[in-house]
Amino acid sequence: MKHGIHPQHAEVAFRDRATGRVFVTWSSLVGDALDPMEVGGYGRRA
Repeated sequence: MKHGIHPQHAEVAFRDRATGRVFVTWSSLVGDALDPMEVGGYGRRA
């Protein structure tokens, strides 16, 4: 899954991990990772 996620998105996930929101972030990333187009618009949606 990480391969389909951009470095910027990965950093956000790590930062959220400290607050315990990593689960919520990864849930969105996984859903977007299924569709390349969704991954590109993930930053805007979030």
